[in-house]
Amino acid sequence: MQLAPDGKIYFVSTNGANYINVIHDPDKKGLACKPEAHAHMITFNLCNPNFPHFRLGREWNTICDTVYTDINEPQEDMKYEAIYAPNPAHSQVNIFIPDHLFHQIISYRIYDLQGKMLEHNSLNPSRDISITNLPKGIFYISVFCKNELILNEKLVIINE
Repeated sequence: MQLAPDGKIYFVSTNGANYINVIHDPDKKGLACKPEAHAHMITFNLCNPNFPHFRLGREWNTICDTVYTDINEPQEDMKYEAIYAPNPAHSQVNIFIPDHLFHQIISYRIYDLQGKMLEHNSLNPSRDISITNLPKGIFYISVFCKNELILNEKLVIINE
């Protein structure tokens, strides 16, 4: 079953009948929805018409916005408390943190471009991360202090 641009639901039966069935008012309950069997004859069966979902917008009587995108706006003013170098990196990355965080437990995570976590651990006292086990490519590095994000940047690895 699919909702069409005209607000009706169109569907075919799986019993071999060559007809499209229609529900004229799908928002109403029971027979008030005006179901119509064999509304349109077709020359084939077992194939639903393909209508994209056109009823986009906020759901009725809710504050939830059901229209969204997966595009994140860049946060130009985001200033992280930690920095890292070098980038591009060969064998290790050094994390530089402010003095007030120096004695805290700092952890890191490295992700590939698909968001898969490849490595996570606590930083050692020298605050360097060995990346010799990672292939060359583009990654994301996130550094945390007490579960608070203090660095989230791209990392380019160029192993030679």
